[in-house]
Amino acid sequence: MKAAFNFAIKKGWTNENLASRVDFGETRREEVEVLSNVEVAALLTVCRERDAALLPYHLLGLFAGIRPQELLRMKWENVQLDEDHILLPSDVTKTGTRRVIEVEPLLAGWLRRFMAVHGPQSGLVTPPTNLRKRLRAIRTAAGINRWIQDVMRHTYASNWLATHESVDRLRANLGHRSNDVLWRHYHKAVLRKEAEGYWSIEPASTPVNVVPMTVAGS
Repeated sequence: MKAAFNFAIKKGWTNENLASRVDFGETRREEVEVLSNVEVAALLTVCRERDAALLPYHLLGLFAGIRPQELLRMKWENVQLDEDHILLPSDVTKTGTRRVIEVEPLLAGWLRRFMAVHGPQSGLVTPPTNLRKRLRAIRTAAGINRWIQDVMRHTYASNWLATHESVDRLRANLGHRSNDVLWRHYHKAVLRKEAEGYWSIEPASTPVNVVPMTVAGS
């Protein structure tokens, strides 16, 4: 409401923001929702077996915290494994500010395996053709019936903070301007033991009733 009235003032349609007269109550922010380690393993297994082209989309969302819309814009040249970082230019990020993300060893290993099997990659990281339909099919096959917006990013942030305990580094990786929101959302959202399991999800680490992954050279 406030935004709408501010727009009307800017256009000269009114002289007052009437929404400022309304008393707004405080809304309690619920705890952030994350994917369990079993769900992550199932998601990656199904993706690799049924639609491998979308494996990097999930890997970069789960293990680098990159937003879905940023994943649609980023290119393989942004992934610089030799430098152990991902460089997102301003035209890719949501905030319009360049962001450098630390590459975790687990993510580097997954991406190197992917390129060993599918060859050197170039162009867009995420294939846009029938994307929504393909994503729904992967999630359904993995047994994930409820999908929260930015759940991969939340899962990454919660597990990263539980392991590294550095809100400053997490803020840089996520591209946030403030530490307060990060600490309030992600501190204790995941236990350290759960985070240890998260950062150990290798291709062979699969839950029961999911076809095991096979990796070339393993």
